[in-house]
Amino acid sequence: MNLEIILGLISNHFFSLFCHQDPSILIEIAGKNIMLCPRCSGLHMSFFISLFYFSIEKRKRTYLSGLTSKLICFAGITIIILEWLFARFSIITPTILSRLTSGLVAGSIICILMLLYRRKFIFKSNHGQNFSWKSIIGITGLSLIIGLFVFQLESWTFITILLVMVVLVNITFLLQTILLRLLSFLNLKIMKTLMP
Repeated sequence: MNLEIILGLISNHFFSLFCHQDPSILIEIAGKNIMLCPRCSGLHMSFFISLFYFSIEKRKRTYLSGLTSKLICFAGITIIILEWLFARFSIITPTILSRLTSGLVAGSIICILMLLYRRKFIFKSNHGQNFSWKSIIGITGLSLIIGLFVFQLESWTFITILLVMVVLVNITFLLQTILLRLLSFLNLKIMKTLMP
């Protein structure tokens, strides 16, 4: 089988778990659809880029807890809700650009909120503080660069592989957050039962 056919089948089934895949709004590149809608593509890319940005330096993470980040989250959520409501009531006609933009905003906000959540509830304990997202992101980036230059992938293949890898990293981050929260919760319960 051809790489594009295999990748098309994998991406179609994998992305269908997270996206409605409405054919009328999917982005077409070289005659093939990217099987993640613009909003979902923007959300996952923005989440990944935000995660990368906030993992570069620990110092930058401290700015997440201020009033500015809360205002940014509030403004972003307002933009997303208004875009959806306006489209729903036919005040505006959603375009690929508006869907992509609302996805980009949503991804950044979800990343900031998840990092705040992890900081407040999970990293009070010592579980998982040494986990290196820089390693995963570095390996992903290196793999993409090698794939781009060595195999001379066409743009549809490259974008699809990029989106699959980004979604996998995002899901791994989400699952790790849930697992660490459970471990933190269990640790707290055990500590309370051991204390006199």
